[in-house]
Amino acid sequence: MIDFIARNFQDNHLAGLLIGKYYRAKELGLELIFDPACFVDRLPTALSHNEWISIVGNLLDNATMPACVNRRVQNRSNADQQ
Repeated sequence: MIDFIARNFQDNHLAGLLIGKYYRAKELGLELIFDPACFVDRLPTALSHNEWISIVGNLLDNATMPACVNRRVQNRSNADQQ
């Protein structure tokens, strides 16, 4: 995965963020899947570099939080039934 991200995401900060989020998701028991055709050769200039990195990081955090909450609720529900 590290090679894929490094090859397909040319911005080092974005690549580092994605690698970190990938492994954090893995620690949480989630799977962060990248489309094999995805790539970013450069970040758009509409926002600053830091703003783009913050936005991507927040989007990934916001996507993983509900998955973690749903898993806890499901695990609790399954435990209650046993």
